[in-house]
Amino acid sequence: FPRDQVPVSITIRSATADPVKVALRERGTGVVLDERTIEPDGSGRFRATLTGSRPSPGQGDWEVVIVSDRADADASNDRRELQVDFMDRPLRVLFIDGWPRWEYRYLKNLLLRESGMESSVMLLSADRDFAQEGTAPLARLPATSEEFAAFDVVILGDVPGSALDDGRQKVLRDLVAKRGTGLLWIGGPRSTPGSWRGFSLEDTLPFTEAADMPRWDEPVTMLPTETATRVGLLRLGGTDEPWPPVLGSDGEPWARLEWVQRIERRNLKPTVETWATVSGRDTAQALPAVVSMRFGAGTVTYVATDETWRWRHGRGETLPERFRILIIRHLA
Repeated sequence: FPRDQVPVSITIRSATADPVKVALRERGTGVVLDERTIEPDGSGRFRATLTGSRPSPGQGDWEVVIVSDRADADASNDRRELQVDFMDRPLRVLFIDGWPRWEYRYLKNLLLRESGMESSVMLLSADRDFAQEGTAPLARLPATSEEFAAFDVVILGDVPGSALDDGRQKVLRDLVAKRGTGLLWIGGPRSTPGSWRGFSLEDTLPFTEAADMPRWDEPVTMLPTETATRVGLLRLGGTDEPWPPVLGSDGEPWARLEWVQRIERRNLKPTVETWATVSGRDTAQALPAVVSMRFGAGTVTYVATDETWRWRHGRGETLPERFRILIIRHLA
């Protein structure tokens, strides 16, 4: 979709061990979308992930080039061309949450103002006369496969498993598995994931079983993994510092997350990837906090905290918005 951060993975073979600078740029204009200087890995190859985007629909004509002021005996293989088609319709999101927690309020507002997105928001604890929000408000929850299929991504917040009947759960599970609908779980202190044990959508959780996970007993800081970096995810900072130092273990106190569920590695399903970990005073005990797995044709992501809104302190919406939007767009 327009404005998606598209990851472009690069592997370079070279006889030299010197650092190599690579750039992703538009072919017609020469505008640099991303660039990086990389070192060889243990196998003698250079690997990197650059990201590019396009603000409008159409075809992106890009190229990856090796940038050097030294002569190359064979410059014909210092460049690769690629094309990316950007769709001419909005990304469609359904957001269901159980109660108006802080994460719901900020995520709902983000979906409302994000250009290129069409959102439907359902707050299940609202009174009957409450006007449900979103750019395309719904009068009731989708029920049929056709109604759910209108969405590219479905977000389930702190929702009791009993809030969605078995028919709706099976429809949503099948759409993720067969159509590729993205599913984002955001853990909460009341219902998710504990109340989903025994329900049809439990299969989509990246744990061996849905259980009440204890919370960390201290504030923790988050750090993305190499897996996330490789696909261009969770890049909240600039090109040279994808993860802002202010969010690290030596950062500001406000950047620490007060409520995070403890995801034990032994409980993760075999195909799960960890995108981010959290750690407290003992950084050696880092545990997963953002995990993702393939579920048939689709992708499911679970975020074990609902406190990324704390990153707003003194900085506005930039950091939490980048965190959420990159995940949503990747799922789409």
